[in-house]
Amino acid sequence: MSVVADAADAIEAQRAVWRSRILVATHRGGFGQLAVAHLAAGRANPEVAQTAHRWLFERYDMVMGDFNTTILGMLHNAVTHNHAVATMPSYLPCRDYDYSSKPPAFDQVVVKRPQLQVALNPRQQWRLQKVKRNPRGQMESIGCPSDHVPVEAIITHGTLAHQHPPVNVATWNVADPWYFAQYHTGPAIGFVSDAEEVRLDKIVDVIKVLMARNSIVGLQEVPKTIAEDVKLNAKSVGWQTLEIRTPSSDDWDEMDAPSMLLLADPNAWELEVAIDARVKGKNIL
Repeated sequence: MSVVADAADAIEAQRAVWRSRILVATHRGGFGQLAVAHLAAGRANPEVAQTAHRWLFERYDMVMGDFNTTILGMLHNAVTHNHAVATMPSYLPCRDYDYSSKPPAFDQVVVKRPQLQVALNPRQQWRLQKVKRNPRGQMESIGCPSDHVPVEAIITHGTLAHQHPPVNVATWNVADPWYFAQYHTGPAIGFVSDAEEVRLDKIVDVIKVLMARNSIVGLQEVPKTIAEDVKLNAKSVGWQTLEIRTPSSDDWDEMDAPSMLLLADPNAWELEVAIDARVKGKNIL
């Protein structure tokens, strides 16, 4: 098989991974389709990852989630001048890192332009500060229960704004450090095992706030112990939900794997399910 064919197969395989790890909603008011994603960094083969990313951003009108890289990093070949991006410092690395500037902006909202535009919502739950040592110490100082802060954005129609009210969206990686610490070094640094129950309760409360301020909320790494509560809370206020399990690549039974969730106001969004042979989308409308 040729090198070109091998590369094409690798790109298609990566696209299949993206398809199995996204949740999709269609806006009822003419903004198009939105995909919520939790992307792997793709450091092993950046060229393949960039090409697969390009497919994702070209396929959907709006993409939001934890991209595991900054907009100036791996995504620079995927998000082009045809896209607008809303992001801010959102991730606190473990102590193995040493940042002398603001934390990286991993959590992003990307839209196609000129038909759509996006900007950060002036109202954010938390804003991270510059860090040098022990970045995750900031979780305690600001009262955030995750090593990511939510990113809230306002999407507007770029060509027919007078006909389409703006759309408020939010994305948040709530973190499941104890699950991922079984397979990787670093995820649990900065978290306190004895305080996990309190942390999970606070996550549920913050999600309720995000739902009150936005018509759609994407969540990554939702621990299994609270996933049902989050979905039932959404259902209790008339919202719809989608879920897919997002296990570590080293987790073979996936019994305790966290989930990615999409919560949406059905008056504004119609939800779809992305299913492949390995990861099943679960709809609890």
